[in-house]
Amino acid sequence: MSENKNIYVQFKEDNPSHMKAVDFLKNKRQETKSTYADIITNALLKYAEIIEQTERDPYFETREKENEFIADILSKLQEELRINLPSFMISLIATFTVNTNNGGNTASLGTTPQFGDNIDKDDIDWELLDSLDG
Repeated sequence: MSENKNIYVQFKEDNPSHMKAVDFLKNKRQETKSTYADIITNALLKYAEIIEQTERDPYFETREKENEFIADILSKLQEELRINLPSFMISLIATFTVNTNNGGNTASLGTTPQFGDNIDKDDIDWELLDSLDG
């Protein structure tokens, strides 16, 4: 049979941090159907893990936040590219088509087709444009 170790912890009602901890314990106990000992044990072990990690690598927490920030930026950038890249590619292809139809040997990126420009519809690769649009 295992031996129990009893530790007495006193929470003071006039200390807001203590009362917040008591509320957390009560809510977590009802939520998880765990004992106070299990909840406190898990919390202390997680805290010890964080302390040990910080002692081994003082910049761990900072890098973790930076990585989350970078991941957030990348996901937003990917979404914007997914939304805007097809229309950008269509306008770029249309620019090349207009410049080629105007007799230029090479397309200039500085000009864009204007309303009323005469574009020969047979010169546009519609299948490519449809595949870019999704």
